[in-house]
Amino acid sequence: MEAVTSCIKLYGLEKTTMDNIAEQAGLSRITVYRKYSNRNNLINSFLAYRAEQFNSKIKTKIEGCTSLEQALEMYFWSSAEQAFKDESVRVLVETTHVYKTILNGDDSPIKAAISDTWSPLLDKLSAADANIRSIDKSEVINWIIVMQHNFSSMAIETDCTEEQIRRYIRDFVIPAFIIKTRG
Repeated sequence: MEAVTSCIKLYGLEKTTMDNIAEQAGLSRITVYRKYSNRNNLINSFLAYRAEQFNSKIKTKIEGCTSLEQALEMYFWSSAEQAFKDESVRVLVETTHVYKTILNGDDSPIKAAISDTWSPLLDKLSAADANIRSIDKSEVINWIIVMQHNFSSMAIETDCTEEQIRRYIRDFVIPAFIIKTRG
């Protein structure tokens, strides 16, 4: 996976080949094909690897959150911060392959990692908040996935400051989740 990261930084996702990855990893092309069978499988495995890396770091931060608002702010800020700092993440955010993978139904490696992060937190928060309990958890996770990609892309393209990003999260991302009880 480190070889894939290096190749994406060097060539971009679309131009990275199995030969590039094999060479970078110090493996034969045949060995790489035996493990992944084709480029698409390798890229999907890489996306899952990167999503798991990010989500394992953020999971411990958001597990302690006592509100959905707090968890969303932490998560989306961390997503934008990683997109700024990590060139391979920037490349991934900017490609259509990633977006197609994100929306690839239940087989999405990114969706699985994000679901593993958010499902326990949503369960915990919904126990104390009927508004959260009334939302379909799988739809919340789908929305988080789409918004994480779009938000990271917007943050990269506009070169936002930290304060602008935090304001966008507070003013637009969080309100999209807040359900006002009709009285």
